[in-house]
Amino acid sequence: MLPTSPEQSENAQNRDDGGNTPIDNQLHLEGSISKKSMDNSILRTSSAKQDELDKSVFSPKETGSVVDHPTLTASVHMGDEDPLSLSQGLEFLQDSFALIQEPVNGLYRTDSFTGTPPTVYPIIQSVKKNTDEYLPVFLIQSLPPYTSISDDYKSPLLPPLPNQKRLTLVLDLDETLVHCSLSPLSPYQHKFPIELDGHSFTVWARERPYLRDFLKYCSSLCEVILFTASRREYADELIKYFDPNDEFFSARFYRDSCTPVNGNYVKDLNRLQHDLARTVIVDNSIVCFGYFINNGVPITSWYDDWSDIDLYNLANMVRYLCSVDDVRPVLKSMFSLESSIGAFKIE
Repeated sequence: MLPTSPEQSENAQNRDDGGNTPIDNQLHLEGSISKKSMDNSILRTSSAKQDELDKSVFSPKETGSVVDHPTLTASVHMGDEDPLSLSQGLEFLQDSFALIQEPVNGLYRTDSFTGTPPTVYPIIQSVKKNTDEYLPVFLIQSLPPYTSISDDYKSPLLPPLPNQKRLTLVLDLDETLVHCSLSPLSPYQHKFPIELDGHSFTVWARERPYLRDFLKYCSSLCEVILFTASRREYADELIKYFDPNDEFFSARFYRDSCTPVNGNYVKDLNRLQHDLARTVIVDNSIVCFGYFINNGVPITSWYDDWSDIDLYNLANMVRYLCSVDDVRPVLKSMFSLESSIGAFKIE
């Protein structure tokens, strides 16, 4: 049975029938480990080497060179509020996940969403920050025209879906639904071995709060597709833990289905051959849906915040989006990503 709300279920979540907390039952504390017992250790010669190792398995972070463009200027101001930096602006956008302000009756709310989704704008005015903060914006602005992408990366991933009635929900994996590492995590929920390119690795994994309830609820409303830039060998093994019966995802796509653009992995929604008016992609990296910016829901990256309720709130958003004919104008108004990205100028 799903909790009534994050606040109302706090006590229920903090204890089981035996008086134990979830950290006793679901999370494990990693003690001292001998390097000899860790297959990964032979490749851990430096933090840089570890970063490269993680990139080879999990979804890599955005990468790009901005040597020729040391600063970016934002010149958008829509309101009288104090100006925000880009990171603050994106955090401000995440607040729109809480579409329903009053307490809710769990993910299985039956009452209808009323009113128009709020129009949310980042309030950014003449801000100059370190280039790294603006890297996702720079990378989206630097994307080549979609028509320039090789046809080799445009082959269909799914058969056409005529007369599509249900919403298609495309979900990222790393830092959207889970956080994993090839270095020990403490605490962790799952620990499992994988074989990759002739090497053995150990993966430590954490599930984002409300993950299983979120997937169960959304898969009852719409078609849920996993689209990750991670390697198949890792992703499939991980999914066995939170979807053991293979009931939540109608399809899974991995790094080999992504489009490499300027050193980043982009997810081409056209290859799904589903109606874009009825397709939503949720990703912590806006670069991944850079060609489909008005189909995207930018979720905050998750690592270890056990009080996080983004998936809980996202479920309510998905329920609402199931009722609209075209999600793009709704998401465009809600997040204003297109106009915000266009407002940043390279100096």
